[in-house]
Amino acid sequence: MQAQVNLSALNSESRKKQITDLLIQNEDYLLNKFSGDKSIPTDKILACVFKDVINRVSNGNSIAEGLLDKEQERATGLVIGEFAQWDSEQFGQNMGKIVLALFNPTTGLETRARTVRSVVKRLGASMVSARISLKDFKTIQALESEGALLTDVLLTLRFEFDGFKPVLRPKGIVVGSAKEDDESELRRLGTTVFTVDRFHGDPRLSKSKSDQAYGKWVSNSLHGLADIVLVARRDSQVIGFITCKIENAADHCKFGVIDLVGVNPSYSGLGVGHDLLVSALKWFQSRVGSVYVGTQASNSRAVRLYEKSGFKHVNSEATLHLWPTLPSYKTRTMNGPSRILVIIPVLNERNSIARVISEVRATAPNCDILVVDDASNDGSQKVARQLGAMVVDLPFNLGIGGAVQTGFKVAKQIGYEIVIQVDGDGQHDPSYITNLIEPLVAGTSDISIGSRHLYDRYFESSFTRRAGMRFFSWLTSRLTSSTVTDCSSGFRALNKKAYTLFSDSYPVDFPDAEALIAAHRAGLRICEIPTRFRDRDQGKSSLRTWRLFYYPVKETFSILVMLTRRQSNAS
Repeated sequence: MQAQVNLSALNSESRKKQITDLLIQNEDYLLNKFSGDKSIPTDKILACVFKDVINRVSNGNSIAEGLLDKEQERATGLVIGEFAQWDSEQFGQNMGKIVLALFNPTTGLETRARTVRSVVKRLGASMVSARISLKDFKTIQALESEGALLTDVLLTLRFEFDGFKPVLRPKGIVVGSAKEDDESELRRLGTTVFTVDRFHGDPRLSKSKSDQAYGKWVSNSLHGLADIVLVARRDSQVIGFITCKIENAADHCKFGVIDLVGVNPSYSGLGVGHDLLVSALKWFQSRVGSVYVGTQASNSRAVRLYEKSGFKHVNSEATLHLWPTLPSYKTRTMNGPSRILVIIPVLNERNSIARVISEVRATAPNCDILVVDDASNDGSQKVARQLGAMVVDLPFNLGIGGAVQTGFKVAKQIGYEIVIQVDGDGQHDPSYITNLIEPLVAGTSDISIGSRHLYDRYFESSFTRRAGMRFFSWLTSRLTSSTVTDCSSGFRALNKKAYTLFSDSYPVDFPDAEALIAAHRAGLRICEIPTRFRDRDQGKSSLRTWRLFYYPVKETFSILVMLTRRQSNAS
């Protein structure tokens, strides 16, 4: 029987023994990319790895969960998580990372998933990244069962200096050390040439911040993160760079690392990358016995360059990002996370949209956010973009129905499982999102409506508006053979079947009651959830002045036309 334990609860001697026994059983896995490196003795690598793991578990800065086989009194699994400071600072979120996930081969998927889940929960991060060897499919599948998203497959290649003879191609390209005044150009290159990586591979991370991450990485390399940055020039113009640093695998056992190689796309195919790589190897040659470089499996051009230059593939790892799911939202397949899109239609709501986006993120950090701007003239769309939301700018005003339908079309194209509609004026309380999607996840409803009247039957509103809402709620209830108390609520959740229907046909002007009746006639199941509504932060209701009289007439006429068409088609 395997029991999950907090390793910090064990005394130091017992903890050290259990961990050491587990590491010894998995030596080949721990050697990782260093397996077969002639310049670094295997026993020194393992000794260094053992010491590092035990220190991480013991120093209090890491969160560690272990598995113990009580019958055999031995450890069968270990997961270590830590705060990811650099990622957190760059993306402005509390992020963590799993630095080790080690299990005996016989440990099952659910046991692995449960152990990872415990570490992620204790980290309390909005996103946790993990890099797992492709040899360990079970752990990758366990992470995916928890909703982790595959963002990158990293290949590691190694170069050893047996018979190395550097050859540079004479083509007017000069490679030398970076100069102080190169930083701005190198930083600009860094923000533009890297597009295939774990940051850009995660749709929940801001593209602009992902771009900036590489610009910052290049700057940090110039200021000590790397031992040297080599720059390729043509006619004195910076056209590429490569970063080189030396790390210790163990006492007096050094190896080289190439972190970044960037070439101006205008000079692609001219051998700039080759000359940078050869120049880097020349710099490393007298300092280390081996050099390592990582690149994405999808970057076939880089892989060919490294292999032609004498590098050999030594390791493959999957990078996964786990955004802790909503409390009630369980992934139902092993094929990756189910995805949710929050659609926020806006019209001149600059002063409220920031709060709405922030509240959605706080409540549902794993959801994507799409702002559909219905031709605002107050800069609402700019605020949404600055906050990292996806934005669709409509060229002219379509009305609330047209804006929402645009969101449905985007959701259909990308393939989200659930969409949630939240108004941009601050009336809807995003803390009820979890309650709203619960019936959809349980499979009992296709559309879930947030009802202010179920939450507060005395919800304040004008007499005329209240009378209209009651009339259409009564009419909708009669025509759908169900009880609908708040048919005008724009706070809704729809599954794929429901929003796909509306992506093809949706009322443009006042979509509320007409859409629900159409959904019922299409065989969709509808339910209501009590939700709190607030006073709007910004803007005015679309139902005001003459529209209060136009709306009921137009909506009633639209419903009659829809019913007539249905009967005509049937006959």
